[in-house]
Amino acid sequence: MNRGDLSTEQWESIATRFYRWQKADIWKQVLEHLQADADKQGNLDA
Repeated sequence: MNRGDLSTEQWESIATRFYRWQKADIWKQVLEHLQADADKQGNLDA
């Protein structure tokens, strides 16, 4: 999917949510959770 596949309204909705999550450190929490899961499974390189 690229930007051209979305209407302006859809794009603005996605962007608003993305930046809201970024401001609330949601992406950091997602990354930390994924890293912890990978570490438990032994799939995380040091």
